[in-house]
Amino acid sequence: MPIQENSQLDDQIAFDGDVSFSGGQASNVRKNTIAEGAYSIGKNTDFDTFGNIVSRKGVAQLVGDVVDSVWGDITTNWESTSTVWTASLTGSVGSIAYFDTPTIEKIVVAESDTSGGTYKVKIVGETGSIADTGGTFSSTADSVYFAQLVDRMYYCDGVGNLAYIDDASVSQSITAGKVTSIEVTDTGSEFSQAPDVTISSGTGLGATADSVLGYGGKVQRIDVTNAGSGYSADEPPLVSISHSHHSGSHYASAVAHISQTPNKPKLLISHTNRLFCTSADTAVPSDTLYVSDILDGESWDTIGNAIRVGDGTGDPITAIASWYSYNLLVFKERSVWVIEANPAVAVADWPIKLINNRVGCVAHKTVQQVGSDVFFLASDGVRSLSTIESGAQTDVSTPLSAPINDQFKQNTDGFQSKSCSAFYDKRYLISVCSNGIEVPNRTYVYNTEQKSWSGFWTGWQPNDFAVTGFSGKTRLQFGDQTGKIFTWLNFIELNDESESFYLDQTTTYETELVTRAYNFKEIYAPKTGYQVEFDLDNELAQDQQISFFLLKNMDGYESQILQENGYEVQSEDNDDLTQTFLDELESDVVIGNGKRHFVKGFNLLSKGKFEDIQFVVATDSGRLSLHSVKTSAFPDTINPQR
Repeated sequence: MPIQENSQLDDQIAFDGDVSFSGGQASNVRKNTIAEGAYSIGKNTDFDTFGNIVSRKGVAQLVGDVVDSVWGDITTNWESTSTVWTASLTGSVGSIAYFDTPTIEKIVVAESDTSGGTYKVKIVGETGSIADTGGTFSSTADSVYFAQLVDRMYYCDGVGNLAYIDDASVSQSITAGKVTSIEVTDTGSEFSQAPDVTISSGTGLGATADSVLGYGGKVQRIDVTNAGSGYSADEPPLVSISHSHHSGSHYASAVAHISQTPNKPKLLISHTNRLFCTSADTAVPSDTLYVSDILDGESWDTIGNAIRVGDGTGDPITAIASWYSYNLLVFKERSVWVIEANPAVAVADWPIKLINNRVGCVAHKTVQQVGSDVFFLASDGVRSLSTIESGAQTDVSTPLSAPINDQFKQNTDGFQSKSCSAFYDKRYLISVCSNGIEVPNRTYVYNTEQKSWSGFWTGWQPNDFAVTGFSGKTRLQFGDQTGKIFTWLNFIELNDESESFYLDQTTTYETELVTRAYNFKEIYAPKTGYQVEFDLDNELAQDQQISFFLLKNMDGYESQILQENGYEVQSEDNDDLTQTFLDELESDVVIGNGKRHFVKGFNLLSKGKFEDIQFVVATDSGRLSLHSVKTSAFPDTINPQR
């Protein structure tokens, strides 16, 4: 235990500090009231297993002449391979989705090439090979929505018609009036061979089908061999099953389903073997939800299987999400609802329950299931469904993002809907448009293991995230504004790391931590600093350079918020605080390579008096790994009159 009194000076010494940082960023709190274990600002910071602050991992580009998308298996130093990084996508990647069937594993991409005026749906393989599916979307679309149902990836843009990509990676249009499927309503029995199936002409023509027998001579299914055209969904054709090879008295019967899709579909998702969507058609009420037939994304009853969610107040649907069991979450601008979409119950009879009538969702790509919970972006920050459910409907809970809601206040007005998110490796990542930028440029990360925000990440511009499973390996990838698809290198084990894994492709990024304000549990007296000690490590083979600074009395400053621009510490109003508050302890301190534990201490006696003090630990590149900050000071006599 350190000596708490200096007998030569007759001064009692006080201690403060943090031996863990698992409390996360708390920038929306006065700096001298932040709880122990939390900090003021974390830039490009993450947690390790023990709650230490470490630099986030970088990303590597997937598209182009990539030899292997699993970067941990590459034997050549990929940062020195010049041919790997030639991207073939020439436009912005607006949306992506992982398409996984028994025969293919692909990333489906909506690419906007504004220079060439082409807006195409493309497909990217595991090695980065890019192919054109033949699909397109509108240049006026706000977003492209993907949803996989069985072996098809359906997509829409809120402007044109619903379409899909088949398991041959080819885009197919959906034409209304086709026989998409035939449902066996009675299997019959005792057929000696598969009976002939006849489809009446009705209003259309050309449809044919074959039956398949199962056990006991029962008609197991009927396969459509020609979808025909011109059929009416209001008066579907009759399906007749021949009895010429039937010896029993139990006949078979079936009904035809005709292709029909909502007009201008958007917010497309898959749930309980159906597709769900809303419509961008202004003639359709904005709270209308459309439901497809089971296992058939081409067959919709836009009258009988359309339901209105809510009380008809005009609160529009902004997001839809599949939840546990049969539950479907419907987010509106000002409310949240849940529908029990039981396939055994008629759509019109599905129970609809209000969860909350004061909180809604502003960006459909921010909705993520996190365990049994669901996170989403509301108008006042990130919300958690479980905290909303636990309170009364008239008592709205505090946003999950309350500790960093000052950061969300910097979101670019009018562009909240462009925000996107992912849940991967116990982290909820949400990227938003910030500080006037009109594309997502800041990513905030909530660690569900530590139950806190690790900070904000810069250098990324993700328009959409996707969790992929190429060759059974789960990875987080995102498409960005420049037409690139990146893979987050968080799957690299520490023992396999090098400094190259702390690059965004080939670009370095800085890591910066601003601690809470240490007042040594003394709120009255000014203090004279004695010392500060930083405990770090370096697990890499390369030396790391770390810089240390201090900030004094920041809680007396009117803005309360720090933003970093390099080592120029600025206020919220862009006032340079470097000369006023920032004091360098030492820059570019070298931490030796090879699993080194490193302790760096500084004498604070010459730094002047302060009410409270913060420290900044930063690196221009590479990996920062900070275990603790320990500091001490001498409280002075209280001035009775000022």
